[in-house]
Amino acid sequence: MGEIYNKRHKYMNNGVLIYEWEQSIDEINIYIDMNSKLVNKNDLNIEIKSKRITIGLKNPENFLEGELFSIIDEDCFFWFIEDNNLHIFLTKVKKGESWNSVFKGHKNLNPVDEDNTKKQIFLERFQQEYPNFDFFSASFNGQVPDARTFMGVFLLLSFFSLHIFALSR
Repeated sequence: MGEIYNKRHKYMNNGVLIYEWEQSIDEINIYIDMNSKLVNKNDLNIEIKSKRITIGLKNPENFLEGELFSIIDEDCFFWFIEDNNLHIFLTKVKKGESWNSVFKGHKNLNPVDEDNTKKQIFLERFQQEYPNFDFFSASFNGQVPDARTFMGVFLLLSFFSLHIFALSR
């Protein structure tokens, strides 16, 4: 499991907080405050599929339902209730993909949060591929490459290694 960009994003509807969420290189985490209704797992109706989630109480209608921004592994998720907050942990099928929202049609991340999230996911990828290096203090100049498709890490490190070797001779 990857490190999480340290900001939860809020999804509001008519001034009411519906849920908060955050993501890492391979996870989407959703947090729902059950609004002081004491609930346990038997009170909830939760259905999670690769492209769609339905969340609700068993008696009334669902309070959160929709098509996901991208695909998740429907065999690799879990949820629990803690302090009357529902926590849902989903695993991305496309590791390294940056989601702009949890559900299609919900408000996308603002440009600053989107850029910061892409940077964090990209650095997480570097850290996983090269655990002996510390990439988390790295900075970017210009546009952040796509963490899913960028193949230059090995070439970049090889380039630096060659230059360091040449300079040391």
